[in-house]
Amino acid sequence: SFDITANVFLAAVEKKVRRVIFASSNHVMGGLKEAGITIDEAPSITAGGTDPCPGTKITYPAPSDSTPYATAKLFGERLARGISELPTCQTSFICLR
Repeated sequence: SFDITANVFLAAVEKKVRRVIFASSNHVMGGLKEAGITIDEAPSITAGGTDPCPGTKITYPAPSDSTPYATAKLFGERLARGISELPTCQTSFICLR
């Protein structure tokens, strides 16, 4: 997943694609639920000053952990930002969560 994301982003820049839209996930911040963050605190989370906390633990219908998936999505977000800040980059990146 990391390799594919990086290859798509770099190919877009090389071919001078105007804009890339990356489908991220709310799981990038999902671990905050595990820390007991309530809905009343959500505006401060979405305002942008909160560090990511990848992963959500799921117990129903079967135990699962989205941390690897969330980490891959966080990598994509950070890679998009890093590439877009290169002085020669003409491609803009939009990350949707």
